[in-house]
Amino acid sequence: IEVINDSGEDIINLLLEGLNESDKLLVKDFLQSISCCRWFNQEIIALLAEGYQCPEAIGDWNKWLNSQNFVETNKNAEPHVEGFRLDDVAREAFRKSLWSNSHNKFKEVNGKLYQYFSKLTKEIGEHASIDENYLNEDWCNYTSESIYYGLFSLNPSDAKTLLISHWLQECYLKRYKTTYSAVEAIEKEIGFAKKTLYLPTETRKLLLNIFPAIIAGWIFLNDYPICKDNLLKKLSISKYKAQQALSVCLQPKQIDKMSGLAKIAAYLYKAKKAVKKLQDTWLTKALIEANAIRENSTSNESTDFLAGLFSRGIADTAITIGSFELAIEAYNISIQIDSEFWESFKGKADALTRLGETETAIENYEIALSINPKDEFTLANCSCCFSVLGKFEEALSCCKTLLEFKPDSLLGLVNKGNTLEKLNRNKEAIATYDEVLEIDPKFTSACINKGRLYEKLTQYESALECYEQVLRLDPKMETSHYMILEERGHIEYVEVAEVNMHCFGLLNKGITLRLLGKYEEALAALENAQKINPKLPKIWQEKGNVFQHLGNHKEAIKNYDKVRKLDSKFIDAWIARGISFLVLGEDQKALASCNKALSIDPKNAGAWNSRAAVFEFTRNNSEAIKSYYKAITADPD
Repeated sequence: IEVINDSGEDIINLLLEGLNESDKLLVKDFLQSISCCRWFNQEIIALLAEGYQCPEAIGDWNKWLNSQNFVETNKNAEPHVEGFRLDDVAREAFRKSLWSNSHNKFKEVNGKLYQYFSKLTKEIGEHASIDENYLNEDWCNYTSESIYYGLFSLNPSDAKTLLISHWLQECYLKRYKTTYSAVEAIEKEIGFAKKTLYLPTETRKLLLNIFPAIIAGWIFLNDYPICKDNLLKKLSISKYKAQQALSVCLQPKQIDKMSGLAKIAAYLYKAKKAVKKLQDTWLTKALIEANAIRENSTSNESTDFLAGLFSRGIADTAITIGSFELAIEAYNISIQIDSEFWESFKGKADALTRLGETETAIENYEIALSINPKDEFTLANCSCCFSVLGKFEEALSCCKTLLEFKPDSLLGLVNKGNTLEKLNRNKEAIATYDEVLEIDPKFTSACINKGRLYEKLTQYESALECYEQVLRLDPKMETSHYMILEERGHIEYVEVAEVNMHCFGLLNKGITLRLLGKYEEALAALENAQKINPKLPKIWQEKGNVFQHLGNHKEAIKNYDKVRKLDSKFIDAWIARGISFLVLGEDQKALASCNKALSIDPKNAGAWNSRAAVFEFTRNNSEAIKSYYKAITADPD
């Protein structure tokens, strides 16, 4: 290809040697059209031969082409189709010649091919839903061909809409083939970086700008935060370029030109990335567009696809951005479409859990389980809900059911361990966390949970060994995605919470060393934890506790005040602060701290007990007795 002159005429003359001048002109004209094809078969030959009179010396275009040494089988170049292709040198010579002679003719031929493959895709997919089409290899291949020829023949605005619409649909369906195949083929043939032949200037610039999105944009659209950076590195694409490419694809004016699933996919991405006050606006637009598809009597979309669109698409996105009421609305529509779509009942239950409607959530989890009794996440989440309601035996029953069909389920085992702990069956809970560590020795949160249980059993040396194990497992202070934050009560979502397990190992080590009376060592561990995460209130709280035990109450109060600044509702800090003020003889400040704790939680036994101690110290025995009574009422044990 490199040695071809500007027009490729030398190569053409060589390839057509032996034909008379009039025949040569006819054959050249025909081969210029054929050169636009990535591959061709008898049907495409017939399409492009329209208007050309085949010379007597040729006889039959199809047979003649098959006999030429510059025509090769298509097997290696495009293995998904049976057919032929001009070899690279011949194709480039004739294509360049056509382009040089007539840009309009070049565009016209590519337009014919675009229409031809568009018709094929329509015929194949006419009675299928969009998700079924993307599973059909022929439909995908012909769609890729239509995109390829459309980029050469359509005006830049229409070409952009065609390409981005298909790309967004692929990203939503997680089937990445048609657009990448088309764009990659053009990039290999002519590249985008410099001004090239064949493509309209605006289309070339478009491809140059959005190529990173075609290759890697799906990583951002589908939100893979854990693996995103590694994937981009492997693809040699900077995060900045990928994001810039996405911004080109998702300009509001561009979205307005799209329709159907592509438009919904764009709205969903916009909802995820918009500022909080605009998220529901984008999500509502997606809901309206999805309803339009649902109500379209000519739509071929399957019940499963439509139910999934409202459930997996819109409602799941709503949960991601915290719009739980909108999520429930979308899940309800999904259930109306298909009352057996168990994922919608499960998703609705997840949203209800976030809204604190735990009993209703359980009802929906149970409906989901009646349809699909062996879904790991549904059973795990249902277990968490029972636990939140204090129904620990029911929670344990969910774990048992889960582990019967999946004995190595970390979700089931961790939930079981947590539930056994709440039932004060601490030794059984420890044995359960040992099972977790047998399956995954690097599951550091299981070590932390074990350590906490040993603390309850006053086996502090064993607890300390658990925390040392965490530090050995995570020596580089890497981020873990396994930490179980019990107060959220929802393990599926907690699983992706980013916490530094090395930090938590040091924090818990510090707590245990304090319990062992090793205060200086405890301070050292807590200060190392603080270097990793200085904004974690619990570390400052524990430092204050150590200073309390050392009798340094002024330093303890400084640490409790730091906790207050980080989290004004951290009740233990207010209680401990009150105790330190009381020891220092500042009874009014002590009382104010206890009262603040009770304003946060009026039923906190520790706060009432500390308040009673303040009144006892000031010889106000009647108030002391009242506060002790409140403490006993709150916690009889």
